[in-house]
Amino acid sequence: MKKLTLSNLLLPLLAATAHAQVHAIDLNRMQDFGDFTSSDTGSNANAVSADGSVVVGQVDYGSGGKYHAFRWTSDGGMQVLGDFTANGTGWSVANAVSADGSVVVGQADYSNFGSHAFRWTIDGGMQDLGDLTANNMGSSVATVISADGNAVAGQSIYDSSWKYHAFRWTSAGGMQDLGDLTASSTGGSYVNAISADGSVVVGGADYGTGANAHAFRWTSAGGMQDLGDLTASGTGNSNAHAVSADGRVVVGQADYGSGWLSHAYRWTSDGGMQDLGDLTASGTGRSDAIAVSADGSVVVGEANYGSSWWSHAYRWTSDGGMQDLGDLTASGTGWSAARAVSADGSAVVGQADYGSGANAHAFRWTSESGMQDLGDLTANGTGQSSAYGVSADGRTVVGNSSTDQGVTRAFIYRTSMQDFNNLQTSLPKLGADKELAAAQQQMRMARLLQTQCATGKPGVSCLKVMGSFDAVGADAGIGHRQQTQGVVTLGYGLSEQWTWGGNLLLGHASLRHSAVDPDSTYGLSGWLAYSQSGQAGNGWQVQASVGYIKQNNTITRGQGLSNVERVSGSSNLDALAARVALGFGMRHANGWMVTPEVALMQQHSKFAAYDEAHGDFRASYQKASLKATVLGLGVTAQKAVGSKTQLRLAAGLEQDLSVQRMKFAGISDMPGAEAFNLESALKRKALRPYVSAGYVYHLDAASAVAADIGVERDVFSSELNLALSVSYSKFF
Repeated sequence: MKKLTLSNLLLPLLAATAHAQVHAIDLNRMQDFGDFTSSDTGSNANAVSADGSVVVGQVDYGSGGKYHAFRWTSDGGMQVLGDFTANGTGWSVANAVSADGSVVVGQADYSNFGSHAFRWTIDGGMQDLGDLTANNMGSSVATVISADGNAVAGQSIYDSSWKYHAFRWTSAGGMQDLGDLTASSTGGSYVNAISADGSVVVGGADYGTGANAHAFRWTSAGGMQDLGDLTASGTGNSNAHAVSADGRVVVGQADYGSGWLSHAYRWTSDGGMQDLGDLTASGTGRSDAIAVSADGSVVVGEANYGSSWWSHAYRWTSDGGMQDLGDLTASGTGWSAARAVSADGSAVVGQADYGSGANAHAFRWTSESGMQDLGDLTANGTGQSSAYGVSADGRTVVGNSSTDQGVTRAFIYRTSMQDFNNLQTSLPKLGADKELAAAQQQMRMARLLQTQCATGKPGVSCLKVMGSFDAVGADAGIGHRQQTQGVVTLGYGLSEQWTWGGNLLLGHASLRHSAVDPDSTYGLSGWLAYSQSGQAGNGWQVQASVGYIKQNNTITRGQGLSNVERVSGSSNLDALAARVALGFGMRHANGWMVTPEVALMQQHSKFAAYDEAHGDFRASYQKASLKATVLGLGVTAQKAVGSKTQLRLAAGLEQDLSVQRMKFAGISDMPGAEAFNLESALKRKALRPYVSAGYVYHLDAASAVAADIGVERDVFSSELNLALSVSYSKFF
């Protein structure tokens, strides 16, 4: 199996190799992969469960180039499986996983001299499968596993000559030596594939003619069966590459004629090894069978054509024989190779020359559309790409592609090529962006609930018109955010101490590089204020307010990510909140009015459920809520600095008492996220200090204008939020 870095995560190829060896998987059932990112350059993903919920491979640790097997799930993240050494500082690698992801197999270091095959389960941990030597001090490796995880196969050293034999392990029978095809059984053998139920193992084995080996098919009833080769003497080479789901059909490559060349073959118990030929007129070229459909009726691979040694992808059936699938050049004289086939054999994928020298493009072939160029992830489309896997229904293709940044990335294709890692990232990023938008709205709500006016006289009304602006810089992947709002406040004096009123808010927000694009915002609030000494501000001060804000949003998943289709929907963000505050005003001899205050605010912001309207991979989202109860401690100070002017200062902090983070749940047809329930990975700052300063100018006895500036710690980023406001107030 070709091992791929995590940034080249080719899930279908891996799942197919691990379970059915037909190179076709059910991509539509994959679950979320969450935090796998291209920065994980020290990890390899080697296999994935049939439902896509579990990925296994190896991850670097320490500084000595060592690595450990891992098992990754969307709920638990990356779990390191360790090794067999006493201090856990050896190495291990996971090679395959059962269909449901509960069983992992691979190889782990147990000493400075050897490594053993392992079988890992959630309940039992890493189980040493041993080896085939008498003292159990040799080496072994598990490479494939049955769909139910009960049968494991691989190869193990079996004597002091350090030769390897294929083995099959079960819990009932332990490690069974499958032997080889020599009379003395002192040769070597290896495993390439296992049937879905684990009853059939295929690979290659020495048969006693020097360096040559033959393909084999092993069953418990018949043992290791020599599949032979295509030479007249039967003394050539052959290899079994893949097996049908039921184990009845084996495909691979075998020598023919004088043994210098090899042809693809298809083997069945009834027909034996059938030479599939090649695409040359004389039939004396070379070919190879790489994959087979689930029922074994369709074989794909590559074969020489014309009079050159170039090869073309082919699709073989018993009725139509070997069909040349061509290539992507204008002349049709380039090269191509088939790598995988859908479960029913109708779709073939691979790589083909498109006429740009050494580069090639991934392709998907069907009888209706022929060979379709899937392109690449570069801006000008002149890069390199290759397809390694296709979904069972043939709709979805995965592989890898070069990018403009000079790196290779995994892709997924339905109607356009998308960066697979970024597509997976688009969901958790969307969840984070939605929580950011909700936090911004809650900051807006806090401003609204604290905006009031006091008359100090019964029957007198007050009017306040305020405009404000908030901005916070970009930080650690969080884009620049800003919002403006206008608030109109109207109050009425019930007595010298009591004033009640309401606010109307209209606003707009801009969230850079965010999936959430606010269209419009409006809000309402009602409030009641008490001042023991009326306008003088001495003594007890009490405020209570409730508010509601509604924000319309266009939400675009994929925003800010390269090579990902932008998929949009609409959702309202509603917020309800209540705030109570208690303060005590004290006038000092130097003219300052100082008022310590304690406040409690509770907010509940909620995105409505919505569906994405279009796209290759669409999602439906449940409602998502952010609830926060916040304690505020602060002090304000005011002092007249002239006959018409006043200075005001404020400082304090906000402390989260309880926060119910936003859950991000829904369903989609995106590989890796058929059903998802995520929580934002953003780190919330629970303690947020603030300071502000303001200046008031009284136009006359009944009206004034004011300007304030302040800074506050942002809820999520390390940047400070800058706030500016201007207001006009009047009594009448």
